[in-house]
Amino acid sequence: MNLKIEKTNLTPFVHLKQGLIELNGKSVPENPHAFYDPIINWITRYTTNPAKFTEVKLSLEYLNSNSCIYIFKILQILQNSYNEGNAMAINWYCEEDDEIMIGLAGDYKTLLEIPFNVILS
Repeated sequence: MNLKIEKTNLTPFVHLKQGLIELNGKSVPENPHAFYDPIINWITRYTTNPAKFTEVKLSLEYLNSNSCIYIFKILQILQNSYNEGNAMAINWYCEEDDEIMIGLAGDYKTLLEIPFNVILS
């Protein structure tokens, strides 16, 4: 039950497997519904029987407004799983001078109870 999607100029690298949810890159898909629905479906199924601990690694260079909505949907699914007692942590990696992404990560962090680390590089 793994899902891997290679990075393109418009979409991030996605790696979903037992214990790991990873998105890395830029997200400005032409059809966000078509890109994110398989990811949301996978995560929804995964949260019915997750690993003892799940690491969520987000290293997103840029998100358009539609992608922000889908990322929040993903985080809401994970929040529900966390509320059911499933252990996880979100590690959001940002360039230390990227105020927009640091701010976005901070906004999401305030909306969630999941342990959430903003990691600057």
